[in-house]
Amino acid sequence: MYQYYNSRYLVIILISVLTVGFLQIFAIENNEGGLDFKFKNYENKSVELEMLAKYFVGKIDKVAKVIEETGNLSQVRDVEFIDHINRAINGIPETSDIEKRKVAKEILSKYPEFTSVGFILPNGDVYALEPFSRQLNLTTNNLGFRDYFKIVTNTSKTYLSDVIVSKSSARSLAVMATPVLKDNVLQGIWYGTIDFNNYNDILQSLYPDSEIRIIILDKKGTKLADSNKSELISISNKTNLPQFSFNNLTSFKIALEGKSGKIVENVANKTSLVYYQPYDLYQNGRIIMLIQECNNEKIASNTTKIVNCPSTG
Repeated sequence: MYQYYNSRYLVIILISVLTVGFLQIFAIENNEGGLDFKFKNYENKSVELEMLAKYFVGKIDKVAKVIEETGNLSQVRDVEFIDHINRAINGIPETSDIEKRKVAKEILSKYPEFTSVGFILPNGDVYALEPFSRQLNLTTNNLGFRDYFKIVTNTSKTYLSDVIVSKSSARSLAVMATPVLKDNVLQGIWYGTIDFNNYNDILQSLYPDSEIRIIILDKKGTKLADSNKSELISISNKTNLPQFSFNNLTSFKIALEGKSGKIVENVANKTSLVYYQPYDLYQNGRIIMLIQECNNEKIASNTTKIVNCPSTG
């Protein structure tokens, strides 16, 4: 059974803006210094996945609050330097709108989950991005084609994008974006890019046994995290490591329908018992799976019913 630790979630504390307009944000902390729960002799894998999903929803809730709360600050709402936009540098200069850039820098310094924080105008043009080096390296100065821009603009609600696998680092990224309103008029989109690399560490610490594999996928089947280190893409092996298409799994397709459960099917040429659990996140969804290879001699090859599979609940 699993055990909750008294891990008092500390709320995000926003300190009033100082006379210089500098924002202090205290990091969300966990008094245990680690996971909010640990499993101990857990037998019911379906419940286990459900609890894992809730845990990861909680982690995303925390970073979403950071973007939403800071998006309400006057430094972020006010857009006074549009005439400073220079397409050659994909936005405003590094010395323009210092107060907005300070907010972004403070988020980056307090929350290592974020790799960048930026502001997009209602027409999709990039206004500012921190670190500034990332603004300079953008391949486009208009992000109006991105799913997060379109959905936030159309719904006026916070949105978490599908997984983006970085071409330069091979890391799994996603964008948390929220509308910035002033007098109910859209001023722009405030967003942060999240690095999910630490999810791998979390899953690997929970499941060091290679017989059980936990993966997290987005609704397109792109892998966000994996408990199996040997299956992770890195800069050195990303061109050589064949990647399995999880979106072809029956379990994945059922999970897309919002259903949870378990099934026996072929995963990467291995007959496996697969538990699947979908969960919703800010107008989007994720699917978490537990995969355990079965002894082929104990599985009927022409059935999707469990036949003497390992006893996992």
